[in-house]
Amino acid sequence: MFEFDQAQVIRLLGLGFVGAGLVARFGTWRKWFWKTRKAPYGYIPLGLLFILYTYSDLAEERLGSNYFLYLIAFGILGILVVWFSQRPMEFLKPRWVRWLEALPPRILTIMEQCVDDGEEWESHLVSEEAVKAWAQSLKGKTQRKKK
Repeated sequence: MFEFDQAQVIRLLGLGFVGAGLVARFGTWRKWFWKTRKAPYGYIPLGLLFILYTYSDLAEERLGSNYFLYLIAFGILGILVVWFSQRPMEFLKPRWVRWLEALPPRILTIMEQCVDDGEEWESHLVSEEAVKAWAQSLKGKTQRKKK
């Protein structure tokens, strides 16, 4: 029969977060941007935090009086999760995100509304010129009030 191993489940969850963070970082998963602008940047350290957590007993046993080093690593990852999720550094962002964030906030809001309305948008993110052309085409549009 299948035996439930909590540590393995937590490690798999951690690997899932690391994987999602990598896919977001390398720009292949684009839909997240329109839902939340910052959260995926913290996924990689969050996944590593989950994985590290499962080794707490082993670290305490092997490190003994130096267990505080494990706790420091745990704390650093926790800080990185919050920092990367709230104030991501430029090197963490895919190129297409930097192109979008360089636009005026009003245009970005209109783009988000176009995405919400189901308009084609991914083809506009292939190059910086395509993003600028999309922004130019939206300049005459007005943003609607959020419900």
